[in-house]
Amino acid sequence: MERVRKDLVRAIKRADYQAFQQLRKEHPRAIDLDGETFNGVTLTGFDLSNLNLANTEWDSCILERVVFRKCDLSGAFLKATTIMESSFELATMHGTAIDGCVLRGSRFQGCACAETEFTGTEFDTCQFEQLELEECTMESATVTAGVFRRVLVRGGEWNAVTFRGVEQDELVFDGTEINGCSGSGTLPEGFRPLSGRRKVVGTRSSNRR
Repeated sequence: MERVRKDLVRAIKRADYQAFQQLRKEHPRAIDLDGETFNGVTLTGFDLSNLNLANTEWDSCILERVVFRKCDLSGAFLKATTIMESSFELATMHGTAIDGCVLRGSRFQGCACAETEFTGTEFDTCQFEQLELEECTMESATVTAGVFRRVLVRGGEWNAVTFRGVEQDELVFDGTEINGCSGSGTLPEGFRPLSGRRKVVGTRSSNRR
């Protein structure tokens, strides 16, 4: 299996879709890619379902229509990565860190999340559904449109999070520390509304000779 692992990692790093598909067809069982590092990779349409991606690192990648269904992403680190129209359905995300990323049109459904960190990340039209976030941290994040549906946030911290027109259906916080969170539209308890007003700073003119 070590040879298969190396070939699969090579196919991902080279974004070789055909080689990747062939390897998955020949080896349909879950393959362990624990601890691998992917830098600057661009993937489109890759189905990574059921792979063990624990402790992997994704740095400055572009992931479009990538499927992480039932992947183990425990301890994974996604940094400065753009993720578009991708699915994390039923993924395990214990201790996963998503830092400085941009996610658009992506879906988190039924994921197992404990001590997951979302930091400095933008979520645009993303869906969070049927989740329990245990002792998770969301900090300096912006959530625009999208939906939180049947999401229980238990413990953890939300700091400087901004909601803009986010649909909420049974978004519940239980013992979560909420600090400096704000937004527009319907807001969760503990968020303050943005007034839209701005402070005008006076300028001092000077005559130059």
